[in-house]
Amino acid sequence: MKKYWLIVLVIIFFNSCVNAPRNYKPAGFNSKEEVEPYIPIHLYLANCLTQLEWDSFYKRFPEYWNDIHQAKKMGSSIDFHPWYVAYAFRWNTLKRKPGWGIETQRRLDRGEIKDGDSVFQLIYSLGPPSRIIWDNDFEIILYPENRAVIMNQHKIIEIENCENCWLGTTDEEEIINKLGLIRPKY
Repeated sequence: MKKYWLIVLVIIFFNSCVNAPRNYKPAGFNSKEEVEPYIPIHLYLANCLTQLEWDSFYKRFPEYWNDIHQAKKMGSSIDFHPWYVAYAFRWNTLKRKPGWGIETQRRLDRGEIKDGDSVFQLIYSLGPPSRIIWDNDFEIILYPENRAVIMNQHKIIEIENCENCWLGTTDEEEIINKLGLIRPKY
């Protein structure tokens, strides 16, 4: 029973301090409200970061690394804390931005995306999506403007109109069919 309460306390503590300004400001956010849309998609975002980007992030913010490992020592099994993933993704996006070139930055600032753009450029330009379909066959990023962005290896390969696909009530297979995508048969 003690272990149960210890884990509960760890989770409460871990979740209570990560959204303080001292944490989100250095990562490139202005408020915790800016971070919140990233939370539901944190596992997808964590997968977008390379090992070098994670290393660079944790070298810059060793306190996050320590928090994760202290929680693990106390019984937590969390590998990717949702808030820290959001921070890491945003921080690495801002580190990548200078390499995009001036014209690309201006285009993205206008909310214009195109085939070949990375997931970092997509989310920088349009913000976090409302929904993601992400499995072994597809990587589909959905936005409320009925925009479906089909990705491959975190790069845009197609931008489609998909009415109401961003709503959580639409079945994934229905969306895949609406977009004319076909699952491979093995």
